[in-house]
Formats: sequence, C-alpha cells, structure tokens
Amino acid sequence: MREYIIGLFALALCCAIVELLTPEGEGGGIARHIKLMTGLCLLCVLVTPLVSLVRMGADLPARLEEALSDWPAIKEQADQEFTDRWQEEYEQMDATLASQTIAHMLQERFSVASGDVSVEVRLDENQSHIAQIRIALSGRAIWLNTHEIERFIVETFDCECIIYME
Repeated sequence: MREYIIGLFALALCCAIVELLTPEGEGGGIARHIKLMTGLCLLCVLVTPLVSLVRMGADLPARLEEALSDWPAIKEQADQEFTDRWQEEYEQMDATLASQTIAHMLQERFSVASGDVSVEVRLDENQSHIAQIRIALSGRAIWLNTHEIERFIVETFDCECIIYME
C-alpha cells in the first residue's frame, strides 16, 4: 500500500510539472489536451486498486469456502492447546499451593521462621498424588532434627522426603 501511495504521489507531481511546462497558446490549445491526458492517467492509477478488489471479489466465495473448510481442524488444534496449557497451569498451581501449605505446616509444628524453610512438591505422572517432597532448610532451621521432619512428612503424606541444607 505504501508503494502505491508513493507512486500515486510521484505521478501527480510529474503531471503537475508537465502541465506547468506546457505552452498555453490561443484558446488553451495543447494545454487543454495535456490536462485531459494527465487527468486520465491519474484516474487510471486511482482506479487500479478497485479493479484488484473486483477481481478478488470474484474469487471471494472460493476463498471463503477454503478458509471455512479449515476451520474445524484449526479450532480443534486451538482447543487442544488451550486444554494442555490449562492442565499445565492447574498442575503447577496445585504443586505451588501444596508447597506453601506444607511449608506453613513445618513452620507451625517445628517453630521455624518462614524464610528458613522452603518446600518443593513433585507430583506423580497422573498429577494426582504427591510423589516427592523436597525440603530446603536454612538459617536457624538447619539445627532441627531432620529425622523428625522426615518422619512427619512420610507419615502425613505417604511419600518420599528429601531434606537438604542451603
């Protein structure tokens, strides 16, 4: 579109220069014919996009039918991508919520500051049960009895527990 507008502007400029350089003569003479020709040239250039639209309009039903025939496949793919993305976000949200809850439980039970315990929950393949809980202890929490923490986690959640110091 930009090229079309630049071309139109260039043609109008050329037409104006030609009209300025044309001698007037008696009764307008040749200048009248030059103005008619430049006007026709500008009109042809202005109408060109309309001709393209009319040609494209003849193909419009076929193009529309082609686009609509692809719609079910495109919609199914988009639906599947949305479902996968939602499932991934939901699973991540579950693991994050579980991590926060377990960290809070450990802080309450073992009297630990909130910044001294961080918990990472890993779910099983079905994303339905906790498979592993990883606990990082730092600060004053490194002095806690890790066997008690591990026993608490295993008894409460019936899963593997890994404790490490940061």
